[in-house]
Amino acid sequence: MMKSIYTLIRPSFDMPQGKTRDLVDKLLELREKKKNEGADELLAIVDLLTHGEDLHNINYLPVEGGAVSRLSQEFIAFLCSFKSDSNPLINRIGNKYGWKNVELAACTVQSATAAITASLIANGVTSGEVITTSLNFLGVPNAIILAGATPKFVDIGPYDLCMDPNSLEKMISRKTRAIVLVHFNQVVDLMPIEDILEKKGIDIPVIQDASLAIGSTDRSMPAGAVNLGKSGTTVYSFATSKSLSGLGGAAVVANDRSLIERIQSITYQGMQFLNPDELLSFGGNFKMNDLNATIILEQLKKSETIFEKRRMLKSWYDRELEYLAKAGKIVIQKVSEESVVTHYAILIPDRKAVAHKLLQKGIEIGFWHTTHLQKIYQKRFGTKAGSLPVSESLAPCITFLPFHTKLEEKDVSFICNEIKKLI
Repeated sequence: MMKSIYTLIRPSFDMPQGKTRDLVDKLLELREKKKNEGADELLAIVDLLTHGEDLHNINYLPVEGGAVSRLSQEFIAFLCSFKSDSNPLINRIGNKYGWKNVELAACTVQSATAAITASLIANGVTSGEVITTSLNFLGVPNAIILAGATPKFVDIGPYDLCMDPNSLEKMISRKTRAIVLVHFNQVVDLMPIEDILEKKGIDIPVIQDASLAIGSTDRSMPAGAVNLGKSGTTVYSFATSKSLSGLGGAAVVANDRSLIERIQSITYQGMQFLNPDELLSFGGNFKMNDLNATIILEQLKKSETIFEKRRMLKSWYDRELEYLAKAGKIVIQKVSEESVVTHYAILIPDRKAVAHKLLQKGIEIGFWHTTHLQKIYQKRFGTKAGSLPVSESLAPCITFLPFHTKLEEKDVSFICNEIKKLI
């Protein structure tokens, strides 16, 4: 007879009983045999919450075999599924650090903002300056500030909307402690960044935010396959708006397993799992929820189907908006052919007026803040208008159109026709 294990904690969830149990078991049996008709994520959560013997581990520790630990392993397998050996950057970085093989390690985090924060803290970047772009999602500069550093903003390219290497090179100084680079819908060519680091003779961490480039590659290499600078990392978000969504959560990938262990410790209040009596670092409650991990594991199984639908969506939008782009009425973000778009970005004049009229038709559009123009940044960090001409000229124009896999071709046509009427 098996001895009972009296766990320290366990949530007060009701287990299914009677006819409910029979129905749940029938559904889970169909899932196991791959005969369920949809509801993959829902059934995965049902499976998670109906195994009472495992509930004490939910969102408490990254136990072996648990959803959070499995996600770290599965995400590495997902990245390695891309045949990226032909990318010259891999050999270059491998030779630079004397790696026989470029290995990957991963951990999961509560959000991409927390992941960037933890990556900076794990590298000791709690002061000094961290370079990033201003026309960006707010989570990036917020993560820099939360870590204790000062954001220094550089400009972007007018067509790809990604960090401009020339602007980056001019901004690097003795105070620079790290760089946070955003892969905006595409994997940015990292060669010019690596050239700058070598030219400057510095070895600082480059934190790559690949939240908007999951599935995208550069010469067959996904973001995160190789990381730049001393203890660089790559961050991926699984928020609701992302290509693969867990309704929250994020992953961090590095080529240094000890760095990943430090980041994982920071996300669990600084605890050291191999020696729980001793704290490894200062930390916070940045750990991923098992529910998020369970959903993402299901999304990974059908990632190529999701990516293919997004490629199709982009082709529909490109075709419908081609006339406006050729006429110079709008600009469509320039992305590589290897990209899986997360946010479909265009530049339109007088976005605010257009947004108001489109909303009356039930069409919601999005935008990003140009952070250095915000009053709170100008007051605290001394940022000034006129310092980033490209970002400032595009700030009133950059627009994100509805872009998700539930849209059909007729929906895209309707959205684009309404835009054509206004422009």
